Amino acid sequence: MSNESVMRDLFDRWERVRHDGQYDLIPSCIGGNYIRHDETGEIVTRAGLQVYRIEAGKLAETWRMLMQPDSAWPDAVAQEQWTSPPPIK
Repeated sequence: MSNESVMRDLFDRWERVRHDGQYDLIPSCIGGNYIRHDETGEIVTRAGLQVYRIEAGKLAETWRMLMQPDSAWPDAVAQEQWTSPPPIK
């Protein structure tokens, strides 16, 4: 099975847990150690991004970054390099 198929299958199951209440699928979706970085409190509408770390075909960690709708991300101008410093000239 290709990596893309494995990921698609994982997130198809995860959506069935979250939206359809098929909680028996949780062990096939979540690793033994799972960390979720999230806000708490009342339900509100937000704009955001969710990122997952996968280990051995299961969710290992989730990050959620949320902002008020119609707000701008603080780094409005994208950095030229994200993973390494620019080359020395």
